[in-house]
Amino acid sequence: MKKIDLSQWDHLLDLTESPAPNERIRKVLHREDGFEVIINFWGAGCASALHGHGGSNCHFKVLSGEIVEKQFLPYSTKLISRHRMLPGQESSIRDADAFHSLHAAEGAITLHYYDRPLKKIQVLNPDSMWGLVSL
Repeated sequence: MKKIDLSQWDHLLDLTESPAPNERIRKVLHREDGFEVIINFWGAGCASALHGHGGSNCHFKVLSGEIVEKQFLPYSTKLISRHRMLPGQESSIRDADAFHSLHAAEGAITLHYYDRPLKKIQVLNPDSMWGLVSL
């Protein structure tokens, strides 16, 4: 996957959102047929479910706070990597290689680029079953 310069979206950022603990606010900054840019505001203790991206490639950057990214084999709970990410650090993920989950121990803000808009994602639910979730 090619490297994405996320700084081109800085002028669209409003960093004033403040989610409650264990909550996340997800905002679409820009969407076209070929891509979309999302900002996520993570409350303290918030974690995403283990998920894929519906075939879209994902590139994201930590803008503030700290995020722990865990990557797993696709459609599996077999952990293949764990990364502690600080502001300015970036990660990329392709469904063919791995699914992931993200966790913010304290509040955090992340900027995400998807090479096609997310319509449905694969999510591991609490019953350890994979399902498609519409966004």
